[in-house]
Amino acid sequence: MVGVAHHVGVIKPYGFLDIPIALSTKWLTEFQWIDQIQNHLEFCGINYYGQVKSPDT
Repeated sequence: MVGVAHHVGVIKPYGFLDIPIALSTKWLTEFQWIDQIQNHLEFCGINYYGQVKSPDT
């Protein structure tokens, strides 16, 4: 069996200057390379790391 584990996370800019970096990082870490190798895979595992907002205490 041939497969990969792929990281999927929340990428948000914290300021105006962070927008280009956040967009390029999001493009690189999403499914661009999975789409390229999909015909050679038998499975793809997803590691999803979400974002949780908690109220200030």
